[in-house]
Amino acid sequence: MVVRLGGLWLSLVAAVVCGASAACGDVTFEGVRLAAERVVGGERLRLYSAGLLRAGLVFRVYAAALYLPPGGTPADLDREETAYALEIIYLRDVPARAMIDNGLEALAENLTAAELAAIQPQVDQLNALYRDVKRYDRYLLTYARGWGGELLLNGRKQGRIAGWDFARGYLSIWLGPRAASRTVRAALLRPL
Repeated sequence: MVVRLGGLWLSLVAAVVCGASAACGDVTFEGVRLAAERVVGGERLRLYSAGLLRAGLVFRVYAAALYLPPGGTPADLDREETAYALEIIYLRDVPARAMIDNGLEALAENLTAAELAAIQPQVDQLNALYRDVKRYDRYLLTYARGWGGELLLNGRKQGRIAGWDFARGYLSIWLGPRAASRTVRAALLRPL
């Protein structure tokens, strides 16, 4: 089935009988395959939304996918018990320094000075984990209560970051009122 969402084409690939197929329900968004589900801290999450960051009108930088508990919405992210996963699939090479600088700028725009100061040690810890990425590399940022947050690059654990305040605050880069990209924010707040 092909669906048009706000100028973007979304292809849903699903089998009538899934059996053991890993691809069952997977989604192709802007030419990128996204898992329909993820498991974080033992909790099953479903793909809620996806967005595309462009530089100018032509250059695609990354696709972002937000995973939430079944029936969950982004409003639930204000509750500590809400697990999430945010996957970023890069569609061009991006240096770690650019990710870090853009993230710090968005955090400063979305958090008070006191909120940012409270999570600064975790922000520094996460920033130390970032590596330059190549086209089609994938970062996955996850959080689950009692389990903490984790950053993976292409499925490999880079590190774990503790603290719900950090996990919630860091998401403001993509979901805050002054997110780094209004287009990506709008797409991630709207279910597929």
